[in-house]
Amino acid sequence: MAFDPCREWLGIDAVHLGDPARVLGLPPGSEDAASISRAAEARLRALHGVSPGPFAKAHAAILARVEEARDTLLANALLNEPTPPVAPSPVFPAPPPLHDDGPSLSPPSSAEANLASAPPSAIDAFAGESFSPTSGRRRAVSRRRASSHGGGFLVALAALLIAGGLVLAFLMIRPDLNGQSGRQVAAKQPQLPAKPSTNAVEPDQPKPATPGPDAAEMEARKKENRMQQEARQREAVQQEARQRADRENEAAAEVTPAAVENTENEAEAQAREAQEKIRQEEIDGEIRKAYQALQREEFDSAERAITAAGKQVGDDVKAATRIERWRLLATYAKEFVGFRKKAFASANEGRQYSADDKIFSVIEVTPQQLVYKIAGEIKRVPRDNVDPRIEMAIVEGWFAADGRAANHLFLGAHWLCLDPPDPKQARREWQVAGDGGEEVSPLLALLEDPVVRQAGR
Repeated sequence: MAFDPCREWLGIDAVHLGDPARVLGLPPGSEDAASISRAAEARLRALHGVSPGPFAKAHAAILARVEEARDTLLANALLNEPTPPVAPSPVFPAPPPLHDDGPSLSPPSSAEANLASAPPSAIDAFAGESFSPTSGRRRAVSRRRASSHGGGFLVALAALLIAGGLVLAFLMIRPDLNGQSGRQVAAKQPQLPAKPSTNAVEPDQPKPATPGPDAAEMEARKKENRMQQEARQREAVQQEARQRADRENEAAAEVTPAAVENTENEAEAQAREAQEKIRQEEIDGEIRKAYQALQREEFDSAERAITAAGKQVGDDVKAATRIERWRLLATYAKEFVGFRKKAFASANEGRQYSADDKIFSVIEVTPQQLVYKIAGEIKRVPRDNVDPRIEMAIVEGWFAADGRAANHLFLGAHWLCLDPPDPKQARREWQVAGDGGEEVSPLLALLEDPVVRQAGR
């Protein structure tokens, strides 16, 4: 089974490299930044402790994929974290415009500011009546006119009192106006009441807080992150495919010499097998020719065929042994013919023989014909057409008179060289010879020869 780096080092298949949570061993939908960081650190620590061996490229790719998975999950976690609302800065109302003829006044002190924050009833109680810059001026003019009749001192004293009253009235009226404006703003924005300030009002308005990203922008960012993540996943899958192809090419490069050698060996074995088959067919063909020649008693032709078969033997000991067996059979078959001539020559007139439990007597034997009497009938048969049973009865009778066990070697060879052959009778004759002490194992082995078995069907 091939080594799978993803399965061995991450416990997942290569097709799951596109899932950042599975790469870090986290459950789907994990958005806790601390858990993501701990899982990524554990993965990287384990991978750095691995000895990649021949899979260094796959090791580097998996390390990069773990880092990408960590960055992707952390980015998604930060994007999905809720943004706290931004409190707007308090809006301070602008101070009311001063009258052109009014005196230049300094900003109110902290005590005056506290007084300005008091309710209108308290201010009215302190002032006794409402003042304005215009009414204060008319009264000051009327008093100066009245004092002109009472004397200069009284006029000066009255002017001083009127000026002090105007300053006091203005100081009392101005914070009341500011307070009313502040209450009006607070009424318009009840959810964010303005805090009273103990400091002087700044003339410049504060800049409003910068609003956070809207929903469309956040959706665009998420879409961009998803596209980047998909691009990284595709790149990881393509890289894994390239690495797998490289490993397969390397494995093929390593296996190719052995495969070529095996193929060559198989080709050589097949060639040798084909040559051996051809050689065996040639040997069988020559032996078949020799066997047919023995059946026709053409011993010279049989000898030539056996010699031709022996030339195909080479170093094959088994084939050489087979050739020697056939040569021995040819020798016994040829000698049988000579013994048969002697047996017919010795047959006397009136000598009786037995064939298939029938008694016949030889009347005359000549080179051209055999005259014998059987069942009261005289038959004249050419020597080439004598019934094999009559012929074997004469020869067997002649061999029986000799009484040697070796005679059965020739008889067995004759039975095997008949057309068609009689392997069973040949076996019986050779077994008799073997019982008499003769070596018959090579002849008995011929009974299992493919050529003999095919001829005996």
